[in-house]
Order: sequence, then structure tokens, then C-alpha cells
Amino acid sequence: APTASVSFSVTSSDTTEGTVSASTLSYSSDNWSTAQTVTVYGVDDTLSDDNQAFSVTLGSVTSSDANYAGKNPEDVSVTNIDNETASITVSALSDNTTEAGDNATFTVVLDNQPTSDVSIAVSSSDTSEATISPSSLTFSNSNYSSAQTVTVYGVDDFYDDDNVSYTISVDPSSSITSYNTMTSSTLTGYTIDNDTATISVGAKSGNTAEFPNTTATINVTLATIPTANVSIVVTDNDSTEVSVSPTTLTITPSTWNTTNRVT
Repeated sequence: APTASVSFSVTSSDTTEGTVSASTLSYSSDNWSTAQTVTVYGVDDTLSDDNQAFSVTLGSVTSSDANYAGKNPEDVSVTNIDNETASITVSALSDNTTEAGDNATFTVVLDNQPTSDVSIAVSSSDTSEATISPSSLTFSNSNYSSAQTVTVYGVDDFYDDDNVSYTISVDPSSSITSYNTMTSSTLTGYTIDNDTATISVGAKSGNTAEFPNTTATINVTLATIPTANVSIVVTDNDSTEVSVSPTTLTITPSTWNTTNRVT
């Protein structure tokens, strides 16, 4: 029991995260053994800022009782649990991309205001089919609610490979733990093929003649890149009138657009 009244202040170290019900606690020789309760209220701040630690600070004692005067009770540590979920909204792709030059877009926006910048990396799983721009987005606590647009470009590959799917990954990172540990968002798109495997045979250069010995030529090309060597057998329907050379054309993936001549 004190010989005189004892009082000390009660304050929050961060009133944006928590407030206290009493600013001062006072004890006398009559109530010194009765515990006094301080209620700590969490503050809802609309920010996606993770769980925030703060303290309830108990100030130095003011009293004319020399045994108590100047003593400093221990502060109380508190954590304010965040109720804003770190999340982003990624729209659907506006359309499929094509090898003929048709692009697609999608948008990204944060659902809650962050306390520090959130960077979002955007990547394509197959850059031979689709590329993206920009490859990185940055949201701050001032522009977090403004959707940013990413463009997806189809790549013309000269292969007859049908329509090919790809995945766009949207991966956030930040000093805010809840954003840094989010699972990447993904979009699936298709690049519509514009290539058809065909063999182009040009018109012959002219007629042949028995005398003087006159030859004619025919040019053969491929319309698309083959995935393996292509052999083309060349024959005539009357070897008593004409012969051909070469009798086999072999076209490789590296020579697909080189003219092959038959005489």
C-alpha cells in the first residue's frame, strides 16, 4: 500500500493501430490492491499493411511516496491483426492473339491500399508464341486503385503448328509480407496459327526441245518451316520424251525458304 496517491499515464505508441480506454491510472491507500483494467481498441485503417505491432506505454509514476515515485512499469506489447486481404484483380484476356498481328490485353489492379509499393512481374510461358508489354507493373498507395493494362502480342513463327496455348503469369512482390507470399495469378491464351504446310510449284520456264537440246526449269518452295527434312520425289510421265534432275529434292528446316530448282 502506498502512503500517498500513485498515478501514471497510459498511452498507445501508435494510435493509427490501437487506442486505449484510459489515459491515466491512479491508486490510493484504499484501492491499491484492486486491479484496474485498460481496454485496448484496434483501429481499422483500410490499408493492406500486414499485422502491426505497437505497445501500450505505461509512464513513470507520479507520487509523493518516495518508494513509488519515478518507478516505470513495463510496457505492454500488442499486435493489431490486419483485416484487409492482400489481393489483386486480374481481368480476363480480351481475346486470343494471332500470328497475323492481332493482339490481346488484360488489366491488373490492387483491391486494397498498400502501405508501400507493390511490384508485379508479368511473364509469358512461351515467348515463341506470345510476348507481353510491359513486363513489370508498380502500384503505390496513391495509384493502387487505377487499373494498369498489359498487352499480349502474338508471334508469327512460320510453323504449321495449329493454335498453341500459353500461360501469362502475374506475380506480385513487396516488402508487405501478405503481397510477397501471394500465389501468382495465371491467364491462358491461344495464338491462332496462320500457317498451312503447302508446297509451291512455280510455272515451268518454257518448253523443252529435242534439237537443239533445250531445257526448262521449275522452282519448288515450302510455305512453312518443317520440323524435319522434307523429301519430294520428282518423276516424269514419259521418259522417252523428257528426263528430270534431280529426281529427289530434300528440303531441311534451315533451307525451307530457299528456292529448289528442277531441270
